[in-house]
Amino acid sequence: MTTGSCWVYLPFNTHPNGSEPERLGSWLGQLLLFAQMSLSGTKPEEKRRPSIDESIYLTPDFSKTNKPLSIPAGHPTALGSSYLGSLDKAVRTYQNPMALKVLLGITALCLGLTLAGLGTLGHYYLEKQSQFDLLKAQHANISKQLDVIKSRGCTPCADGWRSHSDKCYFFSFDLMNWTQSRDECVSHGGHLVIINDQEEQIFLSSETKEPHWIGLNDLENEGQWMWMDNTQLTRASPQYWYERSYGKDEPDNWIMEDLLGQDCACLGDGDIPTNVWFDENCKKLKRYVCETIAVSQDRYNVC
Repeated sequence: MTTGSCWVYLPFNTHPNGSEPERLGSWLGQLLLFAQMSLSGTKPEEKRRPSIDESIYLTPDFSKTNKPLSIPAGHPTALGSSYLGSLDKAVRTYQNPMALKVLLGITALCLGLTLAGLGTLGHYYLEKQSQFDLLKAQHANISKQLDVIKSRGCTPCADGWRSHSDKCYFFSFDLMNWTQSRDECVSHGGHLVIINDQEEQIFLSSETKEPHWIGLNDLENEGQWMWMDNTQLTRASPQYWYERSYGKDEPDNWIMEDLLGQDCACLGDGDIPTNVWFDENCKKLKRYVCETIAVSQDRYNVC
């Protein structure tokens, strides 16, 4: 029994673009496949092509419908597409230098307007709060004055106070700084004296021989002198500041003793009589003059 033989030429460069090991492996694989087919006498299985009827089902015809494929609005795919679209727009905006500059400019403008509005509101609040505190202090002062007036009945002024026109004055013997003097006057139902005219200035000067604190200060704003009732001392107001023959006139805000200067007013200074005003360091100890309204039957109807 003889066995037939068959010679097959297998080119070595089966994979012209492959490396030497790849071409060798491919050649050996083809050789083994050919040997197996020679021994079994079979041919390589051909891939069966589908029939015409089968191809109808395997290849659906979409040309018969004109409706595009739609996705419901609430479907996750639709939501994802919307998100991706927004993200894509944001990325394009970020990558556009001009659009980014405009966006940053608008943001900065809005932030600036917001801060300016907050600053204005803060200033307005502080101003109203200051006015409220002043009115509250004035109300408390008036309430104490009424209590003092009612307690003394038909007597125009309380004991120790001196009557002049429609007011009562208290000239202290104790020495206090300006703030203490102010509070002491309030505790007695009055306030540090407010000088309204020359006649009142002459009366005060006749009753005092030493410096006394009066109700005038520029503690809030330097050079803006205010009376205890919050009225401002103006050029049209009666003023009796001391005028020097040389050097700066009063008020001079002298800072040699205190760098904070001199912010409170008093009658007289040292050997200079009390018919003129001086600005003085508010911490200094001096006598003081209080005033309040005298009792009047027509005004309070208590007699």
